[in-house]
Amino acid sequence: MPAENAQNQPPEFQLSKWYLDAVDQRGDVFIGYQARLRWKRLRLHYASALRYRNGGELETATTLRKLAPPRWHDGALTWQPRLLQTRGTWKPMQAPITRTLLQSERGDIRWRCHYPKARAEVVFHGENLHDALGYAEELELTIKPWQLPFGELRWGRFLSPDACLVWISWDGQQALNLVYHNSRQVGPASITDTEVEWNGGSAVLAFSDTVVLRQGPLVSTALAAIPGVDALFPNVILRAYECKWRSRGRLRFAGARESMGWVIHEVVRWN
Repeated sequence: MPAENAQNQPPEFQLSKWYLDAVDQRGDVFIGYQARLRWKRLRLHYASALRYRNGGELETATTLRKLAPPRWHDGALTWQPRLLQTRGTWKPMQAPITRTLLQSERGDIRWRCHYPKARAEVVFHGENLHDALGYAEELELTIKPWQLPFGELRWGRFLSPDACLVWISWDGQQALNLVYHNSRQVGPASITDTEVEWNGGSAVLAFSDTVVLRQGPLVSTALAAIPGVDALFPNVILRAYECKWRSRGRLRFAGARESMGWVIHEVVRWN
């Protein structure tokens, strides 16, 4: 095969993943995922929805059927996976963020934060989540997850009526620390399970009233619905630990008034 044709071949591994969420004023949560994996001869589709009612009730739905991805219509993003009995609309309130997070010989990670902040309306199993603030992103990986050059990932987003904060951080062979305030990059920052701080401590997002939405090894959480998953992926992925939280957020700037809103944040560890 000529070299120029070989270069045009699709990558051996390709994972496309959508993430969409919404939190209303009470702290009720909706989270939706849709992913498509192509690896050698394997073709895998996955979609799930999670609904948390403030006070402790959690409901989930999952399918491995191929579904239509989220679509743009009349300036809004819509997602309607009927098999999950879900219908949602996200209307943008903040400029998008697009960045290549990783470029390497083994593959890349491209991040498209389509809606860092959106007005969201969601119906899940006949129940409405309305007057909510939401978030929507799309990730594309051509690097195999078990070859990632980091051992811990932190991600989160804070939304309030007057502010938006998004962060991605990882530690390992290759470190990354990104924080965006109202779609503009800020930093350097310090990110923990309980706060995000930058500008030498003059800007702090503090978490409180934290509840766990999902936690445990991936083989028993995100990957649990996939038949024969133990034979598909290396143990480093199956046993990776994740914890996703919903917290109340208080954003403070020195000499400025505070902003209150809701946080969705997570940590994933591969070692």
